[in-house]
Amino acid sequence: MSYLNDRRGFTRRKCFFEAAAVGSWLGALTTWPLHGGDGRLLAGFATIGIAVLAVSTFISVVGTRWIDRRLKAVIEQGSEEILAGAVVGTPAPGQIVRRYSANGRRAYAMGFPVAADTPADALLLTALLPDGARRVAALVPRPFGRAVPGATACLIVHPDRADVAVLDARAAPEDLAAVTADPRWRSADLPTDTSVFGSPRMAVRWTVAGLAGGATLGWFAMVMFG
Repeated sequence: MSYLNDRRGFTRRKCFFEAAAVGSWLGALTTWPLHGGDGRLLAGFATIGIAVLAVSTFISVVGTRWIDRRLKAVIEQGSEEILAGAVVGTPAPGQIVRRYSANGRRAYAMGFPVAADTPADALLLTALLPDGARRVAALVPRPFGRAVPGATACLIVHPDRADVAVLDARAAPEDLAAVTADPRWRSADLPTDTSVFGSPRMAVRWTVAGLAGGATLGWFAMVMFG
């Protein structure tokens, strides 16, 4: 399973539950006049809705940060396996998508001595592999991490950990030129933020479903307990 290449489930859950909290308020409002405008009842249900929204947001934020830390730990483990020769990685052309801070993490590069205290950056890259293009991540020394999005790189991709790659610092200028000129950058089906996180249409569908589900719940709760 590749966390970097399919986060549509996260998008669906976030859209649905946050919209459901708003929908529950709307559902409660539609039935509030039927109960004589009892402010205490509406205030109580609004409090529940706010709590649901707060919990949903908290889970999204904390969950995302937990996964980020876990992913970086997996990248460290996989990078050490590649450099130690415990696994045989697959050489692949790469292109930088974006850079993230990786304070407190080790930096790795094939063929380049990296001290343990070298500042690290995390690079999200697109790798061209025999079975197709996919996104991978690498923890690199900060000088390499300053490369701009769109810059090319030579990678060693872990054979078992789908999200892990190591920067191949042994690459000569002609190797990087060959990576840049690789025709697959123009012909392959490259991953995008839309393919990874889901389309705007998908987000709208799950938001509408959340609103409808929340409104139904709010209406039902007011009818039953009002």
